[in-house]
Amino acid sequence: MKYIHIVIVLSALFLLAACSESPMPKPYGYFRVELPEAHYSIMDTLNFPYRFELSENADIDLKQVKNEKYWMDVQYPTLNATLYCSYKPIQNNLFELSEDSRKYVYKHAVKADGIA
Repeated sequence: MKYIHIVIVLSALFLLAACSESPMPKPYGYFRVELPEAHYSIMDTLNFPYRFELSENADIDLKQVKNEKYWMDVQYPTLNATLYCSYKPIQNNLFELSEDSRKYVYKHAVKADGIA
């Protein structure tokens, strides 16, 4: 008799807990990113063998990497983004450089969702 009361009470609790609205799927959407107004100036004061237009919203962080002279990061603090830039001259070593870049990309494949 005691067990019947426990079963009835538990059944009533389960029925009361089950009475809720059915879940609705969330619609597809994208975050809206408010991009700041773009103003560019030519960046050629670093004594690098190249020059480019740099946004006023970006900061440059020069990197010191062994055996490499022309590495830098272009950081966009408001967007929480970083562009990693390097430069290597091609001197009959195009295949080695392309293999080096391929290895670097696939080393990152563990963290990435997809590589196009």
